[in-house]
Amino acid sequence: MTSILTALVAIAGTLSGSLVTYLLQKRMSARAEQFAQSARLREERLSAYGEFAKAIMDYRHAEFARWEARHGQGGDRELQDARAVAHQKRAAAWHAFFTVQLLAGDAPLIGAAGNLLEITSDVHHASDEADLQHRGSLVRSELADFVALASRQLR
Repeated sequence: MTSILTALVAIAGTLSGSLVTYLLQKRMSARAEQFAQSARLREERLSAYGEFAKAIMDYRHAEFARWEARHGQGGDRELQDARAVAHQKRAAAWHAFFTVQLLAGDAPLIGAAGNLLEITSDVHHASDEADLQHRGSLVRSELADFVALASRQLR
């Protein structure tokens, strides 16, 4: 009888040990997967935010060139070319913005990105050189704010 009881205790101990091992491994696996997903999302966000900042600066530069073509000594062809480049850069900025929207999950950050698009689009409407420089500085300032918000999210 004691041998049967000993065997049952051994079987129960083995089964409970296996169950505990399974549960611990499952929990560790879930944590590792969650960490990997978190790291992957962070890398995707870092890339998206960097691409957005680059797209905004490219768009800003194109808007400056567009303003200069309109107010400079260039002809209609130069203005058309500058406008076409600005439209391409605007499309790239919007694409980068949509990527930020998909990944950010943070309303203030998305709002800052949208604001950047708006103020960058208005650069070529400057009335004179001083206004152009002011609008360009505003884009840089707002971009610095966007980067600060993004940086906080990535920590």
